[in-house]
Amino acid sequence: MKLSRFQISLIFAYVILILIAYIDLSGSLLIGKEAYTSGKFPVEYWYAFRNFSFLIFLIIPAMYYLFVRDKSDTIAIFIASIVGFYTGISDAFYFFLQGVAIAPVLPWLTNHPVIGRVADIFTAGVVTNITLVISIILGLIVTFLLTKLLHKLN
Repeated sequence: MKLSRFQISLIFAYVILILIAYIDLSGSLLIGKEAYTSGKFPVEYWYAFRNFSFLIFLIIPAMYYLFVRDKSDTIAIFIASIVGFYTGISDAFYFFLQGVAIAPVLPWLTNHPVIGRVADIFTAGVVTNITLVISIILGLIVTFLLTKLLHKLN
């Protein structure tokens, strides 16, 4: 089965999320895994990490556009990366890269703007591994619908 250029661009977006998870994992080694996975790290770390991630989310699609010159693919890469980041795909990759299961409770995501709200709806405000999976599924649906629309506009 041959993948279309658009499908390849979406795969590219998820490779970006794996890169972000790897960077996140590296940061956890600096802070200490136990402190990191229990959410006991300086809030400044989160802001720096988020800003750095956004920089990657902007630079990589821009580079893609310089080589391919396709606006809809470029926007799709950006949107899929942002939605995946905010709905927890990079968090799941964080655990996957370690070769461990997603932790049963994820307290550091309680105040997350998307995952925390999903927890409010489905698990009474406690972010669990199930909450994360629900958030990821919702993110994949949103990504699919938005990128499908972009593909049709192309």
